[in-house]
Amino acid sequence: MSKNCDAVARKVARPARLVAFAVLLTMAQSVAAPPQEKAPASEEPPMLLDEMNGARPVLDLFDPTPGVGILRQAIDEGGEHFGEAEHLTLAIPPGSSANLAYTIRNAPVIEELRIEAWVWCSRPGIQLGAVLVLPRSVDPATGEPRRLILRSGVTAEAGNWQRIVLEGVPTLRDRQVRVARAT
Repeated sequence: MSKNCDAVARKVARPARLVAFAVLLTMAQSVAAPPQEKAPASEEPPMLLDEMNGARPVLDLFDPTPGVGILRQAIDEGGEHFGEAEHLTLAIPPGSSANLAYTIRNAPVIEELRIEAWVWCSRPGIQLGAVLVLPRSVDPATGEPRRLILRSGVTAEAGNWQRIVLEGVPTLRDRQVRVARAT
């Protein structure tokens, strides 16, 4: 093994911290306001609103790669902007990433589908995504229905509370289906 490979192999995964405050699934014309503000009376309420301040954490690792793990997970003080929030500390080896999942009921893939979350992370690049299951398309490797991950394409900066949004889901689906067919 070369010196460079040996040095990389000995690197210890630095923990990344993620604090997720709210996950919102909104339909129709509704745009969710930040959690501390009241939505105008003219807006429809979100179909799902979870401020992630319950007694138990709700985020789970999704398809973790080797070496990725949760070091700490709890409901903690969310800082000056929010009350309580789900707080995770993850071990992520250099060059790897982690996917966290928040399970919701099946949602229709329509233009009005909008998913958003308030997040704070110690590292830049956090994205919001959704797993799309294609029930009539079988994954040859697993024999299960094919799953596609649709990503927002917008990444959050490190060290600040930010709202990240996944929208335009039908367009994202169409792009990923084309990629899946080509592979």
